[in-house]
Amino acid sequence: MPDCKPAVELVHLKGCVRPATEQDVRERAERGHGWKRLVEQGMCHTCSWIASGEATSNADGALLFEDERCFAFLEQYPRGLGHTILIAKPHVPDIAGLSDEFGSELMTVMLRLTRALKTVTACDKVYQVTMCSGPLSHLHFQLIPRLPGEQVGGGVFSSTRKYLASAEPLASAIRGELARTPNRDDSIAPV
Repeated sequence: MPDCKPAVELVHLKGCVRPATEQDVRERAERGHGWKRLVEQGMCHTCSWIASGEATSNADGALLFEDERCFAFLEQYPRGLGHTILIAKPHVPDIAGLSDEFGSELMTVMLRLTRALKTVTACDKVYQVTMCSGPLSHLHFQLIPRLPGEQVGGGVFSSTRKYLASAEPLASAIRGELARTPNRDDSIAPV
């Protein structure tokens, strides 16, 4: 089991996320309307976002990982501390469309992110979900840490969204943990 971060550092990281204001909610809704307009024009909003370079520009310091086939970042409107999105760069509508090789690559990245999130946030669990529904879906996974004392179970996926006020301290800690712990082929043995 990885060492947990000292309580003082975790308290500092919790300050990266704050309750969403009415303005935050309006801005998220406006972004959603923009995505809907692209879909109505037959365009995948995620592919457009990737093609523009904005998806991985890291202007706000939220980018956690990137390689030639996927990237991960902290969600701007998280359901909790460390809420992370892992996105496949090629357009794949859902998990069933992955090749075995690419699926294995994504799972390896997801495992590394999950381990880093557990260490940095000192959470009890990291829930993973993919909910690619609707027209022109683009495969992505949401990783949502559940901190001690928070609601157990699927309710985390419908919890109130917050706002990522300061990405860099949290993202830097996660990137540091990813760099510190490379792939672990022998880390999980059968029980």
